[in-house]
Amino acid sequence: MTDEQTEPTITVCDRRVASVPDCCGVYRFFSDTEVLLYVGKSVSMESRIREHLRSGRIPSRKQRMMRQVARIDCTPTVGEMAALLTENHAIKMEVPLYNRRQRVRRTLLTIELQPDGEGFLQPLATDFIARGERSRDCFGLYHNKRHVESTLRRLARDHGLCLLVLGLDKSRAPCFQFQIGRCDGACVGEESPEAHNQRLLSLLESEQILAWPFSGPVVIVENGVDINGKPACSYCLIDHWLFRGCYATAAAARRAAESGLTDTAPEDRNTNTAAYFDRDAYRLILQAMNRADCRIEHVEDNTPVAYPFARAS
Repeated sequence: MTDEQTEPTITVCDRRVASVPDCCGVYRFFSDTEVLLYVGKSVSMESRIREHLRSGRIPSRKQRMMRQVARIDCTPTVGEMAALLTENHAIKMEVPLYNRRQRVRRTLLTIELQPDGEGFLQPLATDFIARGERSRDCFGLYHNKRHVESTLRRLARDHGLCLLVLGLDKSRAPCFQFQIGRCDGACVGEESPEAHNQRLLSLLESEQILAWPFSGPVVIVENGVDINGKPACSYCLIDHWLFRGCYATAAAARRAAESGLTDTAPEDRNTNTAAYFDRDAYRLILQAMNRADCRIEHVEDNTPVAYPFARAS
């Protein structure tokens, strides 16, 4: 809050309203010069923003932020799925002053697995193109080749993998790890390619980035009830794991997919004009696709798409 006004102006998608909508959504705090100060989300924006205003009366770091707040803009969402994706995107792309900094790295390496002549999967460090198509499974995101190698060496040391088989040891069999009891013997025929491959895959599984399983972009549809200013439906546009924005109508999502751009209407301000792969968004998208209250549709004609992965237990 500023010295000139005790209460900030409230807007919904940049349109002035009397009060904060009591529904799920994403909110943004702006200064009197329209500097974005903070982005948050809540299942009840009215309650959460009231907490912010109340805590702003107590001397603290938060009070310093709240004294600068001149306008609060709210973007209602159907439910938590759209709010989570929108908040994550806004923090990283709009860079609010008071949110924890989250860099979007655009130059990264990843691990791809290719079989060698004997059937062992060998990890290769390859460029991860942030805006590229996900046509093959890959594992992890790394800053450089040294980061990739140190990760693989740690996994080998702790879980009996063979550095010779992994291509990280150029000596002859048996490898040095086997001689000191840290290799289960893939280099000397004591462990089969199938067993070694299975253990390697299980160790990398938590960092797996799945190949894009669809022929083109899709929308994740979340339905709700049109009450308290909350939209009745939302269409989150996803293309090769890139979040392209959350739209109020199927037609708006379709226009964005066809043009390669995003709709600039105020109700669709939470769109991504610079879509880069983001691991946090990727995990949120997988969770959303697995939710019973969401469905996946082809963006071109809104026909249903079957969930292509194993259901979470």
